[in-house]
Amino acid sequence: MPFRTASIALLALVALWAPSGSLAAEVELKTHLGEREIYEGQSFIFTITVAGPMRGSDAPRLPDLEEFALAGSSSSSNFSFVNGRTSSTKSYRYTLVPLKSGNLRIPAIAVPVKGKIYRTKPVTVSVKPAGAGAPSGATTPVTPGATPAAPTEESTSSGAGDERVFIRSWLDGEKVYVGQQLTHHFALFRRPTVNFLGTPQYAPPEFAGFWSEPLGDEISGYRKVSGQNYAVTELRRALFPSQPGRLEIGAATVHLRLRDRGNRFEFFAFDSGPEKVLRTQPLPVEVLPLPSEGKPADFGGTVASDLRLEMIVDPGPFEEGQPISVNIVLSGYGNPRAFSEPSFDPGDAFKAYDSELQSESRVDQERIRVEKRFTRVIVPKQAGQLSLPGVAYSWFDPEQERYRSTGTKVRVLDVKPSTRREASPVVFGDLTPERVELLGRDIHHIKIDPPLAGDGHRFPRSAAFWTFLSLPWPLLLGTLIWRKRRDELLADAAGFRARGARKSADRRLKSAEEARAEGDYDRFCAELAAGLRGYLVDRLALAAGFTSDDAESALAAAGAPSTLSEKTTRLLADCDHARYAPGAERATRMDALLSRAAELLTELDPHTAGKPGRRRGLVSGILPLLVLATMLGGLADGARASVDIETRMAEGSSRYEAGDFVGATGAWESLAREGLEDSRLWYNLGNAYFQEGRIGEAILGYRRALRLAPRDRELRDNLSLARARRPDGSAGDAGGGFTQRGWRWVRRSLSPGELAVLGLILLWTGTALLLLGILRAVSWKRLRWPLVAVGLLLPLISAAAWTAEWQDWSGNEAVLLAPVVAVNSGPGEDFITLFEIHEGAELRVREERGNWVRVSLGEDLEGWIPRGSFGKL
Repeated sequence: MPFRTASIALLALVALWAPSGSLAAEVELKTHLGEREIYEGQSFIFTITVAGPMRGSDAPRLPDLEEFALAGSSSSSNFSFVNGRTSSTKSYRYTLVPLKSGNLRIPAIAVPVKGKIYRTKPVTVSVKPAGAGAPSGATTPVTPGATPAAPTEESTSSGAGDERVFIRSWLDGEKVYVGQQLTHHFALFRRPTVNFLGTPQYAPPEFAGFWSEPLGDEISGYRKVSGQNYAVTELRRALFPSQPGRLEIGAATVHLRLRDRGNRFEFFAFDSGPEKVLRTQPLPVEVLPLPSEGKPADFGGTVASDLRLEMIVDPGPFEEGQPISVNIVLSGYGNPRAFSEPSFDPGDAFKAYDSELQSESRVDQERIRVEKRFTRVIVPKQAGQLSLPGVAYSWFDPEQERYRSTGTKVRVLDVKPSTRREASPVVFGDLTPERVELLGRDIHHIKIDPPLAGDGHRFPRSAAFWTFLSLPWPLLLGTLIWRKRRDELLADAAGFRARGARKSADRRLKSAEEARAEGDYDRFCAELAAGLRGYLVDRLALAAGFTSDDAESALAAAGAPSTLSEKTTRLLADCDHARYAPGAERATRMDALLSRAAELLTELDPHTAGKPGRRRGLVSGILPLLVLATMLGGLADGARASVDIETRMAEGSSRYEAGDFVGATGAWESLAREGLEDSRLWYNLGNAYFQEGRIGEAILGYRRALRLAPRDRELRDNLSLARARRPDGSAGDAGGGFTQRGWRWVRRSLSPGELAVLGLILLWTGTALLLLGILRAVSWKRLRWPLVAVGLLLPLISAAAWTAEWQDWSGNEAVLLAPVVAVNSGPGEDFITLFEIHEGAELRVREERGNWVRVSLGEDLEGWIPRGSFGKL
């Protein structure tokens, strides 16, 4: 246990000290020159590629290029969402023209990503003179393979600007169906003699009611407008309307600063120039609803052109009980998010597993071509000639303005009998290494003995935790007060002797009594006189050889009555003369002197004691321990009706064993509704949900159990299997920076309550070390490094404990329970559908607004879903 605790503490220290921006390991910048040989006046392409998170990244901040002219720019992005995991890259292409020959330098360029600035490395470009073999006609910069389009007379367009710089936006149509692609064009025109100070800032229009996707790179080139030559940069976006009616595409805006190279006063202009804000007019669009006439019963909402359907089955041979992969490939032109999944039922002869989706989209001219591959795994239950039904699919073709249907043929599979003597686990990968299923083995069995783990009490919220957390502080404070008072008392030598005078005198009297019993009269007289004189020296601060007059003066100053002073001096004189008494009287005289001395000390105490020593510091130090001992007696929570709970748990177990999974679910759900938190309860519920085919609720149950029992191997196995069965597959959480991997290891090893206990152990360890130093039992020099270690680890472990507690119990973690939910761009049905998620998807709740909730999946996916479609942890 000490080794494990130390390992976890050190890991937390390193993980939390590691750079929090693991983003640095995920963001990668690359630069590329598009030409091997570059000549003066000839354009070339300079590309910056950003690999990493897409959200929160901005365009590079291009500095002023003194040795190059910026002829145009473009950008493109690549985004994929497979098995709940996302990846993205974005490329920025700049068309540059060198203004002279030689070794020219492109400086480092800043690229903002999620609030952090990354910089490319400077690039040196070797430019040859224009006459040194440069191809003819190469002085006009044009992006290869692309020519900016121009608005046609039939298209809707709008523009703004003047003869030097102007913008245009237009659509390739005015009337489309819901889900049909509409292309939006935006172009910036400038005279060749006009250059910009910095990069023009483009604000795209609002596409409310549309789902939009960029159509490839920007296009840069030259066109003639009204007989004048212009440099043109064009942007294209594919728009897919999501609702019928009269919609409007908002205005596009460009903010720029000009530097006119034809101006003869340019030398004195430096970095100044006129600013322009150009804005187009909104563009109206009429969106037609899909016709109701002729709509097939199996129509799932797909609007596409040139759609093709194909079913690809493993070539075989096929064997009973062994998996077969069936790939259903759907391809065509249309909205990548709107291609619904084909319905596929292999029949009773096969056991089927949920599909995995791989989606790919690319730009083909000015249209988006989509290919979706749905992978289903089927396992033959028997041998023989088994028929695998075909797949039917219906969609709306906007080019033909009618609904269409297609289907695949029935496949007959020759399945051989199983050659295996016993069913053994069949391990295979569904195209991606992260999704591996064990088809030959089911989930681990329910937990019966003992029926409950007793781990549902949240220690960080208990009275015991707050008691142990609060007690070290008054304990340290009380010890400090006691130590300070003790030091003060030790510094007061006279006061210290005065407070111990009576004890010292009593010891002398006891020694005198022992001498009397032994018959040693001389020692008796010496001890008795030393006790009385020592008492007066310590209490009255007298010199060791004081006289009777000195004693009377000191007693009078202390306020003692004269009779008591006389009694004192007389007893001292009698003690001095007692040793000379005859032998026959000694025994009687010793008894009398001893009695008189004891009586005198009792009478002197009130007049010579002064102020009594205070013990409040010691009491303050001991008080917390007494409080702790008192509170520990009442820490245990009120015991539940354990007999009733165990009976109901056993009832659910018996129903589960009998195959009545619905009855088992009902029995265990009733305990959960009453507020019982226990890892075994949620584990068994997850198993019951899994057997019912309720994958989302099974994952939710396992996740709830996992926060209480993170090291339960069977629980993790069942959760992994449930995740693999969901339609979107098993999204692994591997990867990430060192901090993320370390934090996942901590969460798999310790629950929030165990982290809190570890924090308390460190707190009390530090308290014990401080107490040893305060009490001076150990030197501070020897305690230095242990205290430094505790001081570093304690805040890290405490932060880890509170973070884990918040993650598990804040209500921000959720699991989708509905079979399929459309994720919209805003809180309502009228917003654009961004993508779909399926049962079992694990979400993080970001915001709640009315009946809609904003959720995120991973790093880049975010949108709004209806309230009630998910369950919170």
